[in-house]
Amino acid sequence: LMAPNTTLSPQRPLYANTENSILSKNLGNSTMMNPAQSLILLVDPYSTGCMVGQEISKRGYPLMAVWTKGFAPEMKSENHIPVSCRDLRYVAQIDDLDPWSLDELIANIRKAASTAARNMGKPDDYYTIAGCIAGGEAGVDMADLLSEKLGVASNGAKGDFANRRDKKVQQELICKAGLRSVRQACGEKFEEVEGFLKSQTFPVVLKPTDSAGSDGVKLCHSMEEAKEHFHHLLSVEAVNGGY
Repeated sequence: LMAPNTTLSPQRPLYANTENSILSKNLGNSTMMNPAQSLILLVDPYSTGCMVGQEISKRGYPLMAVWTKGFAPEMKSENHIPVSCRDLRYVAQIDDLDPWSLDELIANIRKAASTAARNMGKPDDYYTIAGCIAGGEAGVDMADLLSEKLGVASNGAKGDFANRRDKKVQQELICKAGLRSVRQACGEKFEEVEGFLKSQTFPVVLKPTDSAGSDGVKLCHSMEEAKEHFHHLLSVEAVNGGY
């Protein structure tokens, strides 16, 4: 729950450099290799995340798509791929199967990379995994786990970064860093947020702690409307996982 009349400070640009310098800073020593052999894992690449992959591909780096458990097949369709990225190609695509552990997923990623290399007439160890990034909101947690486990540049999956998809936690970290943040309350029962609602002037914004875009977000103009949407969020599944 957020009071809409509190705004966030503008975020500083993440990168100030251009061309390959962005990848060079993030991939570290792996950039000393031939880019054509430096494999980048893109976790759940859909929507504008495909455009990130496209820019990496333009710089000569091969891509492998990794799809997380439960990722909706519909989200992989052309309906969720920008027209400009329809020709984006991956050396392989891996679905993280329900029985697999993280180690088993990594083993199958390496196996797929070796198979792709052999199909090109190259040795099995032709590709080196040089990076792993999220291609969409749903892939954030897995990208953090994979990159940390693989020993490539990573946000990590511990401490403050253990809940990077949790909007409440993100706002608390923003506040802790001394930046302006929204007034908020969070709970699994309406009674846990009712007091906050009574202390605010409507309208207020209700949104899930995860997912992306406007999924599940609603501007509520009364206590009754807020209560109805609160219970709705607890009864449905987010497009990008969660709720």
